[in-house]
Amino acid sequence: MLYACTKREELIIYGNVPPPDNTVSNVFRENYINKTYISVLGRKPTDTEYLSARQKLSSYELKKSDRELFVDEVLAKPEYFKRVYDLARAEYLNNSDSTEMQTFIDVFNQFLSDTSYQALWPAIQAERDKLIGLKNVPIDFANGVIDIKGVYKRCINNYIYDQINMGTENFVVSMFQHFMYRYPTLQELEEGKKMVDGFYAYLFYLEGNTKDDFIRIFFDSDAYYEGRVRDLYKRYIFREPSIMEMKDGTSLYKSTNNYKAVQKLILTSDEFVGIK
Repeated sequence: MLYACTKREELIIYGNVPPPDNTVSNVFRENYINKTYISVLGRKPTDTEYLSARQKLSSYELKKSDRELFVDEVLAKPEYFKRVYDLARAEYLNNSDSTEMQTFIDVFNQFLSDTSYQALWPAIQAERDKLIGLKNVPIDFANGVIDIKGVYKRCINNYIYDQINMGTENFVVSMFQHFMYRYPTLQELEEGKKMVDGFYAYLFYLEGNTKDDFIRIFFDSDAYYEGRVRDLYKRYIFREPSIMEMKDGTSLYKSTNNYKAVQKLILTSDEFVGIK
């Protein structure tokens, strides 16, 4: 019996690039859109928002310029300001809300109408006004009256924060732990306590003698900016920033005073997108 064998020939066509896998691309886009909305606003996008995001992220490779347009849109949402404030309230004020703030405002107003407290009226009025400012944070933040640093200042300079962190030492320690993720050095603690209590002292090489001086110096320090960069990396990517990331993020925030710019830097990174 005879068998015939036919040789198989393969035709190679050079430059023939297979089409992109749109299924994978769609998954990346969908995850990135949802992840960004949840990270920034604490919720998923609506159908309309999702379609708008898909249009901005139309390129297969999720170009950086497209990501920036998309993130700008999310950061521009009116609810962004309330979300930032809500996170601050949860972190620094044990979720105290406007009802609790108004309750204390009403109590202070009662003291201000009682002449037996007249000698204390200036101090009482100052505490009441701080609480009014705290209650007005969402409106003032959204209208540009204060920036995010102003949000933080109002959150930590009021009667409620003082009750949570009673005493000068606890106040100074809480500031370092909340915003710098560390305990103050012995010198920082002692100088900070002196300054808050009305004595001349030095903090981060600057002199002051009031609580307001302490707060101003604290929030103008390099350590504050570094702390915010650390906070954003831990919140969005669940890790500490590298030395270079810390340097770039801190420089960007300090030079521009633009907190959103640091958020955008991280939210448009390959690692956050998931294409690292």
